[in-house]
Amino acid sequence: MIIRSLAFILIVASSFVFVTAQTMDAQKENVDKAAKTSSARGTERLRDLPFPGGIDLQFVIKELARDLNLNVLFDGESFRGTGRKTYVDLKNVTSATALDYILLQENLFFEEAGPKTILVASRFQGRSIPQIGVGLTPLTEQLAQYFGVDGGILINAVGDNSAASIAGLKAGDVIVEIDGVSLKGALGLVRSISEKTEGDVTLKIVRDRKVQTVSVTPRRGIQSVL
Repeated sequence: MIIRSLAFILIVASSFVFVTAQTMDAQKENVDKAAKTSSARGTERLRDLPFPGGIDLQFVIKELARDLNLNVLFDGESFRGTGRKTYVDLKNVTSATALDYILLQENLFFEEAGPKTILVASRFQGRSIPQIGVGLTPLTEQLAQYFGVDGGILINAVGDNSAASIAGLKAGDVIVEIDGVSLKGALGLVRSISEKTEGDVTLKIVRDRKVQTVSVTPRRGIQSVL
């Protein structure tokens, strides 16, 4: 799972991945590089976003995504209530660069949710799964190479006496599938488990470069503490 900006993704026609796994300095550096690359190509339409007094956050994200032929879904937990504003004053930027900038500024990330569709959520979502008691880390390209996987979500912590611990999951395991479906991002994994109303979930993991299958029973209504 490789960390890229939206502008870079559009340039190389790659798949969507997490922006927020980087440090804030690294993300800002990527936004700056994306802006320079887009301007150099001269093929994207440049625009201004003169809203120092604020503009509705969800509205501007949708408008910028529409310029990029993308549909947007918003995570309900991350966007409770209405009227959240973002304050921007950008000039001569592409829609991709502007969207990257706003997501970075507002502590948001996106992941692929379907064909030409992204799911936007708080950067604090997708870091843990309380129902089974694990902490999560998105994979960078170097981490994926180290663990011998093409993509997935890294377990960075397992709670004592949690559902994950009982099932035998360990820190360092990489989850690559849930119930036979390949993962597109940590948020999708969290949502799949939280929406499971009964029974176990089957996780395919990679441990020590070997594939294993583990069944985990989420604790309904009980949030495991790491």
